[in-house]
Amino acid sequence: ADILGELAALFPSEYLHIGGDEVDMSQWEKCPNCRALMAREGMADGHALEQYFLGRLTRILEANGKRPAVWNEAIEGGELARSTRVHGWESVKACLDATAAGYRTVVMPGQYFYFDMRQSPHEDGHDWAAIFDVRKTYSFDFARCGFTPAQEANVLGVEGAFFSELYVSHNPETPDYLDYMTFPRACALAELGWSEGVREWTEFYRRLRSHYDRMGAQGIRFRLMPPRVSYKGGVLTAAVDDDSQLTFTVDGAQPQPYTGPIRTERPELYLFRSSYRSGRSPEVGAPAYYRTLKPAVKITTSMGESKQFPYARAEEYRGIARTARTCRKGDWIRYDFAEPLACRELAVRTGNLQLPRFIFTTGYVESSTDGETFERVGELEKGGLTIRRPSKPIRAIRVVSTCEGNGCPFVTVQSPVVK
Repeated sequence: ADILGELAALFPSEYLHIGGDEVDMSQWEKCPNCRALMAREGMADGHALEQYFLGRLTRILEANGKRPAVWNEAIEGGELARSTRVHGWESVKACLDATAAGYRTVVMPGQYFYFDMRQSPHEDGHDWAAIFDVRKTYSFDFARCGFTPAQEANVLGVEGAFFSELYVSHNPETPDYLDYMTFPRACALAELGWSEGVREWTEFYRRLRSHYDRMGAQGIRFRLMPPRVSYKGGVLTAAVDDDSQLTFTVDGAQPQPYTGPIRTERPELYLFRSSYRSGRSPEVGAPAYYRTLKPAVKITTSMGESKQFPYARAEEYRGIARTARTCRKGDWIRYDFAEPLACRELAVRTGNLQLPRFIFTTGYVESSTDGETFERVGELEKGGLTIRRPSKPIRAIRVVSTCEGNGCPFVTVQSPVVK
């Protein structure tokens, strides 16, 4: 009560958000005090106990002249006061359920409005909700999603979200990554929230391009739509549908202006990007650039193996693996290929793909052509390293830790990425 009272005095908002999402109720079910309280109050399950707790918080807020806001899970399995504002983040269905139950609802399903989601399969970002760009955001439509007029009357508005763990992993000293992920998706969100009527992408995109100069004048590092790249008959072509300037790189060399079709037998070496004032597109290659191999590999480590996430998952290219403990100085992860591997590029990395967590925070990579003698080939950057154009076929790779712990209970092991 003291804490909520202090918060209520600090902030002028009518609402205070008290959470209620992703609750692990198994701990309550193991707690003797919680079980006793549930028995005394006739509670059937953990949802009822959560409702009991949130009800107490609501009464404290009301005594301080505030109302509660909660995530959508908080209204499952019980009844909160209808003065509660619900933020529907999990899905469109969660928003439909909240509005149908009579709750004033902020509509923000992650599949449309979580701007920390990656915008194409080969860009950075989360992907647990969806992979989408500004076009998907703009496509949201209440009627097509099943909202009745009565449900729409309970919609307070739409909201975008971007959570900080992804930002702090991408040079937070500058706003570039935050700008790139939120603009122009925020432009689409604004039009959804502030206008009515039929929405048509082509017309919106035409008007959106007129905003490029405004965003450029403000120095916003916004995202342009990707160039269209194709390869046919030995000719590589690229195009854009705005006034941005196209450039390309060959095998990582300095960018040069794109002036027309390129005849080449090596389309996998080319990447294209467009720019306009402070905006830029993602780098895009022909399909050959993204072609990968899945060579037979055996993964071993000095850190033991998670039973829930065994190394076989990464060896079979079907998911992440985890070690049984965190890393210490001198720990290693080793990849042994069944046959010597000749490739254009080989990437190995620890940790999650979307952000550097569960990684070797410092370390290096060694390569071997015979599986016995190893040569150091580079230092880890954010838990991984990409080896480009190895001079000889690779038989084994070893990733070595030089850190004492990583702030987490384990290390995530990824499948090798072989181009």
